[in-house]
Amino acid sequence: FEGVKIMPSSQPENQLDNDKEELRQKLASIEHERWADWQKWCHKVLREQVPYSPELELVLTRWDKQIETPYSGLSDKEKASDMEQVDRYWHLIDQYTQSKLKAFAGEVKQLIEKSKEDNLDYHGRPDCKNCSLIEDLEALKAIKERWNLNG
Repeated sequence: FEGVKIMPSSQPENQLDNDKEELRQKLASIEHERWADWQKWCHKVLREQVPYSPELELVLTRWDKQIETPYSGLSDKEKASDMEQVDRYWHLIDQYTQSKLKAFAGEVKQLIEKSKEDNLDYHGRPDCKNCSLIEDLEALKAIKERWNLNG
């Protein structure tokens, strides 16, 4: 594939790790919302069915504050509690994405091997279908290498 130039990626080498961490944070935020919804219901039931007591109201008021606080406003310790819930199923998400990335890498490898078998020539002309295909394959190859996909 002489003459094909792949522009360097503007993404950091660890972009996949950054993306995973961003997803984990979003899921932890959802876990906090889920917990808050459940606690709102529990507090409602307690207030309706348990005779009033200042001690109970003090405890519920303290937790009401936590319920109303969005994930972004939580302390690191409080966020860690929500992240523990994500960690219970994170391995499933990670296994699934890894399997999809490996499948993608295998398809890229097959396309590159097929192009080699077909002896495609690169002319550098914008209207050349072979050149366009080679550029696409080289871009896929660069993506495969950037994400360290073996397949």
